[in-house]
Amino acid sequence: MRTYSQRVRYGLTPVEVAVIIVLVVIAAILIMPALLARISDARRMACLDNMKQLATAFQSYIEAHGIYPASGTWDVADRRGDGRIDPSDLIEKQTGWNFEHPPGAIVPADVDTSFGMKYSWVVPLLPHLNQNNLYDEWNFSDSSGGSYVDDEIEPSNVFLTRASIGTLVCPADNTVLWGNGGLSYVVNGGYSTHWFVDDDGTGLLGPRDEEVAKRVRDNRFKLGLMYLGTTRGDSSADRHHSLETVSDGLAHTALLSENINAGAPSKVKWQTNWACPHPWNTSFRINGVAVGVDRMACDGDGMDFLQANNRGPKAPPAEKWGRQGGINGSLNSENAGRFPYPNAYHVASVNVTFADGTARTVSQSIDPVIWARMVSPAGESLVCPETGEPVPSNRLRPDPEAKEVEP
Repeated sequence: MRTYSQRVRYGLTPVEVAVIIVLVVIAAILIMPALLARISDARRMACLDNMKQLATAFQSYIEAHGIYPASGTWDVADRRGDGRIDPSDLIEKQTGWNFEHPPGAIVPADVDTSFGMKYSWVVPLLPHLNQNNLYDEWNFSDSSGGSYVDDEIEPSNVFLTRASIGTLVCPADNTVLWGNGGLSYVVNGGYSTHWFVDDDGTGLLGPRDEEVAKRVRDNRFKLGLMYLGTTRGDSSADRHHSLETVSDGLAHTALLSENINAGAPSKVKWQTNWACPHPWNTSFRINGVAVGVDRMACDGDGMDFLQANNRGPKAPPAEKWGRQGGINGSLNSENAGRFPYPNAYHVASVNVTFADGTARTVSQSIDPVIWARMVSPAGESLVCPETGEPVPSNRLRPDPEAKEVEP
């Protein structure tokens, strides 16, 4: 009787392995975009949740104090002893900044004054963010400039600013380093390229008319929600919005935006973290230079709201070659610490929280007029500086021949 042995094969042939690998690769190619989209969407939603928590903290702060906090608080010396802050007081000796003018105006280094950074809007909000431990340890009498400008000086507050607070960081913001006091969110600083809405920061040229100057200041105040303030709290530079002054409606006024350039390690000479009160780190703004906020006239040279999301060269803080402004105008972290515009790593968009606590995702290609109205808390009540008459509602673009700068 003849017997046969049956060969049993174990494993896969090279051809079968190759087929399986190809199928796995194809499946990955098909699945990966959807998976990445889900991850991106989850991060965007987590970011919106963070911003809603911050909006709730702002609401709690306003209930307690009646006003919005300053975007950043600074020490200012009343050099003349006349009870007010003069242009000569608005000069910081360590960095050479002149706060009467747009950022970048250099003054002599031997100016004898005391002007220094103290803390951002985050610090007064700490108790409303369940961060009472940090707030209770904060030394409000700490020397100001050393906390941010001089790396060799480490006052007590510097150690606190290194704390990582999850609510202040977007999960998609990969520029933040843990333990570096990261910050992804900034407050609505309006259109102004001036750091304060003060008596002399009007931007007017030629002989100054007090009534016209006051109208310009009032207009500029209506175009933003939070500005810099002083530790004195009673100078002409200390102007705060309340719920009553947001006349365009809380649901239509931006409170917070993302900016990945806010709390990331940067090349600037001060430390960038959630406590830094420098306006490039605390606030987002509209390109006021391109819009024409310094003119604020009712003639052909008036404000051009179609430039509100301008991404051209006239974007302060300006250097001789200019910077790119507008939403998502700088995503390569090259301008970290010096780019006060909304920026985020979401797909062609940025998250924005409104003063009523709602949050939504805004396209980087949003209609510029709509964006301008979102930012201004009282833009519907602007007046012509020369006459005091209301700005006509149809004058959103005074010059019909003007062309929008290409992105």
